[in-house]
Amino acid sequence: MSKRLTSHNVNGNSHQTVIRPVEESKTAGGAPSQYKVYGAEEKYAIQTIDFQDCSVEEFGVVGVTNEVLIAIVMDLLESFQQGATPCDENKDALANLKDALFFLQSRTKDRIRRQVIDTQEA
Repeated sequence: MSKRLTSHNVNGNSHQTVIRPVEESKTAGGAPSQYKVYGAEEKYAIQTIDFQDCSVEEFGVVGVTNEVLIAIVMDLLESFQQGATPCDENKDALANLKDALFFLQSRTKDRIRRQVIDTQEA
């Protein structure tokens, strides 16, 4: 069985949500290209997240990117901030997510500039 992610837990409580990378699905860079999110006691899968693991130019979009997931969480937090319960923690989380997105987009722009986008070149 694949490892179990626990970084989402608060005081050991994950609200009975289990996240497992699918070890058999590796990108060329060695990271898992698929994650499964399970409900209570792993009796059922809630969601499977497939990451882009090949050239978009050659194969098209077949999965999400880190940037896509960050954009989704940012939108969710921005919606909370505009709702009835804005808070400093969401504001701080948003600021850090914006930083993360900036750095990931900077990496992509650099790879485009160096003409190594969609390759395994560092």
